[in-house]
Amino acid sequence: VFEHMITIHLEVTYIWKSRWNVIKVLYVFVKYSTHVDIILNIIAFLAMGFTTSDCKCNIFPSKEEHLLFTAEVILTLRVWAVRGKTRTMTIILVALNIGFLAPMWVAVGFFTNSLE
Repeated sequence: VFEHMITIHLEVTYIWKSRWNVIKVLYVFVKYSTHVDIILNIIAFLAMGFTTSDCKCNIFPSKEEHLLFTAEVILTLRVWAVRGKTRTMTIILVALNIGFLAPMWVAVGFFTNSLE
């Protein structure tokens, strides 16, 4: 919430007033769908009384993973563009993203299995 408050003027200037394109759609999706997702999860887990087996069914693949993946793609494309779109930078960024995402998927798999 604090980050939203201190950067809202920048978002209005650079995002809201810009024309719609793929990057703007991805930005808005990643930033605001997280809030909707959190609210829906709170309602589902508290009001509907999910059990741990229900939880397991809803974790993998989770919406949060998709949001994280989308955010990583946006940041990777930004770095790639700023660094000149070279083949070397492409290889480095792909390797770094695989190195980041693969352990996350493994950790989620272990967590999901621990719910049994």
